[in-house]
Amino acid sequence: MSIRSITFTTCLAFSLIFILHGELRAEFDKNKDYHSAHMLMNYGLNMIADGSSMIISTNMDIKTTLVQQPIIYGKETINLGKSFVERALKGPDMVEKHVQNEDDKNDMMLATHKLGQLMLQVAYSPEIFESDLLKNSEIAHNLLVIQLEANNALMMSAQGSNMIMTGQTGSSEKYINRFFIDQGTTMIGNAREVIFDLLHGEEMKTFANKNLNPREKELYEYTRRQLINSVDIINSLYEMELEE
Repeated sequence: MSIRSITFTTCLAFSLIFILHGELRAEFDKNKDYHSAHMLMNYGLNMIADGSSMIISTNMDIKTTLVQQPIIYGKETINLGKSFVERALKGPDMVEKHVQNEDDKNDMMLATHKLGQLMLQVAYSPEIFESDLLKNSEIAHNLLVIQLEANNALMMSAQGSNMIMTGQTGSSEKYINRFFIDQGTTMIGNAREVIFDLLHGEEMKTFANKNLNPREKELYEYTRRQLINSVDIINSLYEMELEE
């Protein structure tokens, strides 16, 4: 091959690299516009999970140091978390994005709305539980423990997602940025593993094959739905932030 051919091929290769880099950078910058919304939603998810755990702990008669009545505090925390998510989905910033994307078919916009709806659905519903159920049912107790563990995993995934976005800000401290991204990715991965173990573990399999009474069956089905929602949330966070 002649020197001229090599030079031409090299220039072409570098041109393609710059084009691809430019396209990736443009995609990153476009998705970066959603970071504030995603961070707000993650804070909301953290509060929804925390408030849910507060109510569950009270139902299980786990002592708390809170001065306020825990169930009331839990409901207030859930409602505040939901308001964060709804603000991200319906606030002026999102309205402006809808105006800019008139066809409403932007992939990141659709993914953001889907994720937000999943977050709103994962809040604990106190009416699903009857307080006297725990007196005669170890199964009910174990199902609530599973929900507490799932809430911890959701909080870890929300924090991991925010760590990834913090590392993607493009500040001059590149080693810290890499650390944030790596640790955030690990946290989301660990959270996903916890939820998978809960959903597909021996305990849930045992409950599925047992002859549960109607109230236990209702609580089991509710717990299973919550775990599936949690898997979808964590998968969305993982895909969304790593694609960014």
